[in-house]
Amino acid sequence: MKYMRRSFLSVLLMVILAGSVRGQDILNRDSLLRLEKQAGKDSAAAMLYISIGQQYENDQPETAKSWYKKAGDLSRSIGYQTGIIKYIFNYTYVLNVQGRFDSSYQLNKEGILLARRMNDSLNLSKAIFNTANACVYGGRYEEATGLYIEAQRIFALRHNDQYAEQCSDALQVLYENMHRYKEAITYGEQAVKQAREAGLTPQLGMALNNLAIHYNSLKTPEKAFPLLQEALAISTTTQNVKLRESVLLNLAGAYKLSGQYDKIAPLCNEAYKLAQQFNDQDGQAESLFGLAIAKMHQQQYEEARRFGAQALSLARENSMTARVRDILLLLSDIALAQHDLNAYESYRKQGDIVADSLLNEELNRNTQEMETRYGKEKNEMKIRELENKQQIQAYSIRQKNLLNILLATGILAVILISVLAYRNNKQYQKLQQQRIQELETEQQLSAAEAVMKGEEQERTRLAKDLHDGLGGMLSGIKFSFQHMKENLVMTPENQQAFERSVDMLDSSISELRRVAHNMMPEVLLKFGLDKALQDFCNDINRSGVVQISYQSLNLDGKTIAQTTAINLYRIVQELISNILRHAGAREAIVQISYDEGGMTLTVEDDGKGFNAEDPANQGGAGWLNIRSRIGYMKGKLDIRSTAGKGTSVQIEVPV
Repeated sequence: MKYMRRSFLSVLLMVILAGSVRGQDILNRDSLLRLEKQAGKDSAAAMLYISIGQQYENDQPETAKSWYKKAGDLSRSIGYQTGIIKYIFNYTYVLNVQGRFDSSYQLNKEGILLARRMNDSLNLSKAIFNTANACVYGGRYEEATGLYIEAQRIFALRHNDQYAEQCSDALQVLYENMHRYKEAITYGEQAVKQAREAGLTPQLGMALNNLAIHYNSLKTPEKAFPLLQEALAISTTTQNVKLRESVLLNLAGAYKLSGQYDKIAPLCNEAYKLAQQFNDQDGQAESLFGLAIAKMHQQQYEEARRFGAQALSLARENSMTARVRDILLLLSDIALAQHDLNAYESYRKQGDIVADSLLNEELNRNTQEMETRYGKEKNEMKIRELENKQQIQAYSIRQKNLLNILLATGILAVILISVLAYRNNKQYQKLQQQRIQELETEQQLSAAEAVMKGEEQERTRLAKDLHDGLGGMLSGIKFSFQHMKENLVMTPENQQAFERSVDMLDSSISELRRVAHNMMPEVLLKFGLDKALQDFCNDINRSGVVQISYQSLNLDGKTIAQTTAINLYRIVQELISNILRHAGAREAIVQISYDEGGMTLTVEDDGKGFNAEDPANQGGAGWLNIRSRIGYMKGKLDIRSTAGKGTSVQIEVPV
């Protein structure tokens, strides 16, 4: 079950306007319309049209856009570049509100080009910032990151502290959405520092609130509490009700992470009332979700179910797909606690369907982004005329033939690598299984030792052969491609196909290195068991499938035999593999400790568990491999698992 998380973005992701009168005292709509009848065809008229458009933004956005377009057309006709910039900034503001992010992106890109031609660094930085906002809304996070950083650099050079701080805050929220929490914390601390030094109290409250979210994401609520308490105090002094609502919900999330469920309900009750004042449907749904969590942990299941049902209704009405998934999972847990298995299965199935739809949406968005990127590159490419058309055709034919040969060679190499790795892996697994079955009871320990040593040696040899042999071959092919490119004249279509071929080789090389690393992690041999296990758990965490907490005790300075280290590493690999394939867990713990009696390894998960007493559940090749390694190390194995309550595996090994 996910904790609550609310970032405060209403200020950050609005368009920065160039010299706008928004937020200042302005004439009313009727007065401005009377002035428009007397307007001429000059820059003052263009600015008047901008002011009139701003009067219609909140209730008649299409009318506002028509006035902004009128200002832009007039500014273009008289060569008033500042008017064009202001038209772009105001027009894209409305486009963002309407959710037309692609149109906003394209128009803001025009603003960047215009500001560069004007050599206007202030408007350039604002145009870049606005384009980054459009990228965020459209899901183009990588592009948005580069734009925010560029805008921040220009704002800093101009000593514009407020906008520089907004860039830092936007970057920390952006990295949070990308699950890159280290970078998010870096920019969050920067935003807090900038806001403090510049005396920007409202912005400080938002930056503190957003920084606390990263610590909640990393499950370190003790670091989030002081930040949220300060942000809550700022929301009171600045009378910022929206900020207060967000902070209250994040505080509730921190208390959930720390297990203080009795403190969640008052925070969510207050947040719910604030959300109702502004008709914030998302805030209401999240508040009800928090109340359901609190009531469930207080074993008030009927109330928890009622709050969960209300939250689900709101989330569905407002198309909050991710929130719908989380609420369904919570309701399934509540039903399970009430022993209502039918409801549990129903909610769980609905949650799986919603989770699948979210995954499909993500895949479609990534596909669309790639198609848009390639389409843009293709449109920007211009073909230069050659005097001799026959020469163009001859070059084209030769290039196509060459590319076909290179593509075929690359694909064949990839297939060969895959087949070789698969065949070798299947052969060694089969050989290992046959040897184990044929061994007598008294011979199992010595035979298992030989098999495991041979396996590790073969893994090391195969990893080296793959990395140094086939890896070098692929790198050589890539170098040949690049050398050929310098001596060829290619049409844009062939250029694009050529680049895709090089990208395929890069992917093949990366995959080859990953396979070699999994066969024998270099970090295990160079830096030892502790560092290798930590890197392995971090790799799993980055996949997002399950979150693993890794802990090591008293391993610093301890010398562990290489055979023991390799066996423990392989055991952890096998146990985590079982969790990923069978447990359906959301969180897991890997803990390893060293004392005078030996080493203790514990792997726990919060998955669906299994009947540990049933031999059929422990007869797979994975468990046989684990038991043989433990037997070789003369260790002890203890498995504790209950259906629906997770699994705990503890291994003790003498050293």
